[in-house]
Amino acid sequence: RDVERSRGLGDVYKRQGQQLLLKVTAGPRKTAAGVLALANYVARAQGQGEHDHIELFDEMGEVIPVKDLKSVVRGWSLLGNNENLRPGARERVGQEDGLALLPEREKFWRNQAYHFVWSQTTEGTGLTEVELASRMREAAREFIFTEFAEREHQVLWGVHLDHPGRPHIHLIVKARSNGPAKTQLRLTPTILEDMRARLAKQARILDLPVHSERREDRPDLLRDILEGRAAVSYTHLTLPTTPY
Repeated sequence: RDVERSRGLGDVYKRQGQQLLLKVTAGPRKTAAGVLALANYVARAQGQGEHDHIELFDEMGEVIPVKDLKSVVRGWSLLGNNENLRPGARERVGQEDGLALLPEREKFWRNQAYHFVWSQTTEGTGLTEVELASRMREAAREFIFTEFAEREHQVLWGVHLDHPGRPHIHLIVKARSNGPAKTQLRLTPTILEDMRARLAKQARILDLPVHSERREDRPDLLRDILEGRAAVSYTHLTLPTTPY
């Protein structure tokens, strides 16, 4: 029975592929300086040589040289610190200690950018790391255009290969759109799940063996959970600390 069950799980894996792993870091960037620091991190801008840098792209898929990152982020027209203060923080302006002791989440109001990370492993895919990274890059390019560029959100993104066998893509998305409505990107579990499903769909078009089915919805795992052989887990996504 165990052998049959193992074969069944293998068939499910071959049919569905890997779970697509899309995360949002726990600390959305609320300051222009924070967004620029994040962009420099993704681009490995502190590297000593030109070849140490990571090539970044914008929401249209155009290459952004490392030397232009500062001007690009400035062009996002993010709120200045004094424009983005919470009411309680405004009351402390001019007081002794002022704002110095307040953590960022209590000091500033609006999240100005979100940091997404999409990662996959070569295990079981039949792809080399270079092949997997190439397909992920093309899927990300199409996804970012339809998901963000067409909704007038600016983006900086790049591919990291510093974990052998696990390429991952960093996306920095400006939370406030540039359209007349100036809509604010808001993330909830449902919105993030829908976003993950759209990314998985685009990835499958490029023959990436991934799926977006929630772990608890997969038939084999649902059976194991109900029979007490597996635990409920939500490790496939991480939500920010606030929905803004």
